[in-house]
Amino acid sequence: MADRIPLIVDTADGNKLKELPIGDNLNLTGSGIVGAGNIAATSLTVAGVLYNPFSGSYADLTGTPTIPTNTDDIAEGTKQYFSNERVDDRLNDFLVAGTGITLTYNDAANTLTIGATGVGSGGGGSSNLPGLTDVVITAPANHQVLKYDTTTNKWINSLVSYNNLLNTPTYSTVASSGSYNDLSNKPIIPTDIDDMSDVDTSTTPPTNG
Repeated sequence: MADRIPLIVDTADGNKLKELPIGDNLNLTGSGIVGAGNIAATSLTVAGVLYNPFSGSYADLTGTPTIPTNTDDIAEGTKQYFSNERVDDRLNDFLVAGTGITLTYNDAANTLTIGATGVGSGGGGSSNLPGLTDVVITAPANHQVLKYDTTTNKWINSLVSYNNLLNTPTYSTVASSGSYNDLSNKPIIPTDIDDMSDVDTSTTPPTNG
C-alpha cells in the first residue's frame, strides 16, 4: 500500500484542486475520519490535549513523584527519628546535678561523666576521714573522738577531758585533791591531855608525885 497525498480545494487560488502541500494542515472542522485502519503521526492532539500513548512502563510516565530512598528524604512529623545524638542530648537534659553530684557532658566525645564532690563546705568526696579537707588526724588511738578546734577551724582527734564536759556535777575539792586539809567538818584531834573529855586539870592543877 502506497502513501498518497490528499487533494484539497485551494480557496486562495480560485478553488482549484491541488495536492495538500507538505507542512500545511488539513482542516476537518465539523468533519471526522471514519474507518481509518492506521494513522501514523509524529504527534496527535485530541480536544486540545497532546495525545501520548502509554507503554505501560513507569519509566515512560511524566510528572512522577519522588520516591524516598532513605529517611533523609522524608520530613519528620511529631514522631522523630531515633539517633544516638538525640539520645545523648536527651540524657543531658533529663539528668540534673544535685548536692555533691556533678554532670559533665562532652558532646564531641559522646560521653556523660557523673562525679561526686562531697557534701558541705569541707567535703572533698573522700572515703576516709584524713582525706577530708577540714579534718586533721594525728596519731589516732583508741577512745579518741573528733573535736572542733576553733583556732585552726579543723576537726581534730583527741581524748575527752573531764574539764571539757558540760553539765558536770560539783564535787568538793578533796574529791580531786585527796588532801585531809580540804575536808569539811573535820574532827578535833587532841593535842594535849587537857583536850581529853575525862580529864580535868583546871579545877585541881596537877602536882609532882
